[in-house]
Amino acid sequence: MADENKRIPFTHMIYFGDGDTDVPSMKIVNMFGGNAIAVFNPEDPRKRGVAQKLLRQGRVNFITPAVYTRESRTFRVVCAIIDRIKADNELKLLARYK
Repeated sequence: MADENKRIPFTHMIYFGDGDTDVPSMKIVNMFGGNAIAVFNPEDPRKRGVAQKLLRQGRVNFITPAVYTRESRTFRVVCAIIDRIKADNELKLLARYK
Protein backbone atom coordinates (compact mmCIF):
# COMPACT_ATOMS: atom_id res chain seq x y z
CA MET A 1 0.00 0.00 0.00
CA ALA A 2 1.37 3.43 -0.92
CA ASP A 3 2.27 5.75 1.96
CA GLU A 4 -0.33 8.34 0.92
CA ASN A 5 -3.06 5.68 1.29
CA LYS A 6 -2.03 4.72 4.83
CA ARG A 7 -3.63 6.40 7.80
CA ILE A 8 -0.16 6.83 9.31
CA PRO A 9 2.82 6.26 7.01
CA PHE A 10 5.89 4.50 8.36
CA THR A 11 7.86 7.74 8.01
CA HIS A 12 5.67 9.25 10.74
CA MET A 13 6.07 6.34 13.16
CA ILE A 14 8.20 6.18 16.29
CA TYR A 15 8.55 2.72 17.84
CA PHE A 16 9.98 2.20 21.31
CA GLY A 17 11.30 -1.22 22.21
CA ASP A 18 13.11 -2.61 25.22
CA GLY A 19 13.64 -6.25 24.46
CA ASP A 20 14.09 -9.08 22.00
CA THR A 21 10.36 -9.38 21.32
CA ASP A 22 10.39 -5.83 19.92
CA VAL A 23 13.19 -6.46 17.42
CA PRO A 24 10.99 -7.53 14.45
CA SER A 25 8.74 -4.48 14.81
CA MET A 26 11.68 -2.13 15.31
CA LYS A 27 13.39 -3.50 12.22
CA ILE A 28 10.27 -3.13 10.04
CA VAL A 29 9.59 0.44 11.21
CA ASN A 30 13.23 1.37 10.62
CA MET A 31 13.40 -0.40 7.24
CA PHE A 32 10.41 1.56 5.89
CA GLY A 33 11.66 4.98 6.97
CA GLY A 34 10.23 5.26 10.47
CA ASN A 35 12.17 5.68 13.68
CA ALA A 36 12.91 2.80 16.02
CA ILE A 37 14.27 3.61 19.46
CA ALA A 38 15.77 0.98 21.74
CA VAL A 39 15.42 2.02 25.37
CA PHE A 40 17.36 0.39 28.17
CA ASN A 41 17.68 0.43 31.94
CA PRO A 42 20.57 2.85 32.55
CA GLU A 43 21.53 0.92 35.70
CA ASP A 44 22.15 -2.32 33.81
CA PRO A 45 25.27 -2.32 31.58
CA ARG A 46 24.12 -5.53 29.87
CA LYS A 47 20.92 -3.86 28.68
CA ARG A 48 22.91 -0.95 27.26
CA GLY A 49 25.10 -3.47 25.43
CA VAL A 50 22.04 -5.10 23.88
CA ALA A 51 20.80 -1.70 22.70
CA GLN A 52 24.21 -0.84 21.24
CA LYS A 53 24.21 -4.13 19.35
CA LEU A 54 20.79 -3.32 17.84
CA LEU A 55 22.14 0.05 16.70
CA ARG A 56 25.26 -1.52 15.14
CA GLN A 57 23.07 -4.05 13.33
CA GLY A 58 20.92 -1.27 11.87
CA ARG A 59 17.76 -2.53 13.54
CA VAL A 60 17.15 0.76 15.36
CA ASN A 61 17.88 4.42 14.64
CA PHE A 62 18.56 5.50 18.22
CA ILE A 63 19.34 4.10 21.65
CA THR A 64 18.62 5.95 24.85
CA PRO A 65 18.13 5.29 28.56
CA ALA A 66 14.52 4.53 29.51
CA VAL A 67 14.15 7.89 31.22
CA TYR A 68 11.21 9.98 30.05
CA THR A 69 11.59 13.28 31.87
CA ARG A 70 11.56 16.59 30.05
CA GLU A 71 15.32 16.91 30.61
CA SER A 72 16.17 13.43 29.34
CA ARG A 73 17.97 12.34 26.20
CA THR A 74 14.86 10.34 25.27
CA PHE A 75 12.73 13.49 25.32
CA ARG A 76 15.26 15.35 23.15
CA VAL A 77 15.45 12.49 20.63
CA VAL A 78 11.67 12.26 20.32
CA CYS A 79 11.28 16.03 19.96
CA ALA A 80 13.96 16.10 17.25
CA ILE A 81 12.22 13.28 15.36
CA ILE A 82 8.88 15.09 15.57
CA ASP A 83 10.50 18.31 14.35
CA ARG A 84 12.00 16.44 11.39
CA ILE A 85 8.67 14.80 10.52
CA LYS A 86 6.99 18.21 10.65
CA ALA A 87 9.68 19.82 8.46
CA ASP A 88 9.55 16.98 5.92
CA ASN A 89 5.77 17.27 5.74
CA GLU A 90 5.91 21.05 5.24
CA LEU A 91 8.52 20.67 2.48
CA LYS A 92 6.37 18.05 0.77
CA LEU A 93 3.43 20.46 0.81
CA LEU A 94 5.57 23.33 -0.48
CA ALA A 95 6.81 21.17 -3.35
CA ARG A 96 3.23 20.99 -4.66
CA TYR A 97 3.21 24.65 -5.71
CA LYS A 98 0.71 25.32 -8.49
